[in-house]
Amino acid sequence: MSCAQQWKKAHKRGLKITGHLCSIGFREAAELGIDNLEHGLIVDSEFVPNKEPDKCPAGDAVSTSLRQLDLNGAAAVETIRTLVAKKCRHYLHSACFRSGRRTLDSERHWRGERYFESTHVGGDES
Repeated sequence: MSCAQQWKKAHKRGLKITGHLCSIGFREAAELGIDNLEHGLIVDSEFVPNKEPDKCPAGDAVSTSLRQLDLNGAAAVETIRTLVAKKCRHYLHSACFRSGRRTLDSERHWRGERYFESTHVGGDES
C-alpha cells in the first residue's frame, strides 16, 4: 500500500500524519496528503540532483543541495507555496541542527503562512 493510500485511510479515521522524511521531498509529501513535517527545510531531500525515487540520499547530499539552493528561487518558493496551499505544517527543531559549523538560514522560511504571505504575497509579517 502506498503512502497516499495509507494517509487517506488515516484521514478517514480523523488522524493526522506527521513525518520525518528523506525518501520523498516535502512538496511530494504535501501533494500526497501529509499534514505535518518535522525539522523544516534542512532535511528536505527534493533538491538533491539526480535523487533516486523512494530512496534516501546518501551521506551529506541533502545538506550539500541545500547550501546551493537559492531560498528565493523558483524551486524553493514553489515548495513553500505548495506546503501553504496544502496547509502542511512544519515543526522546526532548530536546536537539533545548531553546532559550531555553518547552519542553514531556513527558520525564517519555515514559520508557516504568515512568513510566506509577508514575503511572497505582499502581507505584513508583524
